[in-house]
Formats: sequence, structure tokens, C-alpha cells
Amino acid sequence: MFVPRLKHLEIVHIDLQSFPWHLVPSLFPPNLHPKGAQYRPLQELAFDFSDDMYKEDDYIDKDVVLKLSEIRRRNYKLIVRNQWAREDFIQLSYDYHFGGSGLAQGMI
Repeated sequence: MFVPRLKHLEIVHIDLQSFPWHLVPSLFPPNLHPKGAQYRPLQELAFDFSDDMYKEDDYIDKDVVLKLSEIRRRNYKLIVRNQWAREDFIQLSYDYHFGGSGLAQGMI
């Protein structure tokens, strides 16, 4: 397993249009681990992007944003933000797909 003891990872200058968001949930283990199962102890994952404008195609897919929200509820620190504005892109994507504020509703 590559970097089996990695706990914190930050990736900067990602490209929103081509980033494989659907792979991110697989980096976080389920709450229950079968005996003898190997998993990464990753606790924090941060992505910084430098795009100033968001287009409709840039938002994280509806199904994936729900999975990312669930990962946050399990007390993992998952950060996706604009490098300059420091906006929470998971929250922005959630609001885009579902309206309102997921944070205010306890969803994220």
C-alpha cells in the first residue's frame, strides 16, 4: 500500500474540470473495519484550487457531494477550497444541487 501511515494530505492547484471527484470517497475507510483489513489512517484531505470563476460543470457531482458530506459527518476533515477566496467548495456544490445551506441544516 502506498504511504500506509499518511494522516494529512494537501493538494494545491487542482483543475476543477478534470479532477476525479468520484475517487475521493474511496480514500476514507468505513466506520467499521473487518478484522485484519488494511486501511489508510487518513484523517485530513485538503484541495486548493485557484480558479476564480465557477461554471455549472465545475461543481462536484450531486451523488459525490452527498458522499463527501457523509465523510465529514464521520469526523474526517475534508477541505475543498478556492485558494484565493477560501470558499468551501463542497458547501457551494451542495447548495448548487440542493439549494439552501447544508451547513445550516446540519447536512455538511
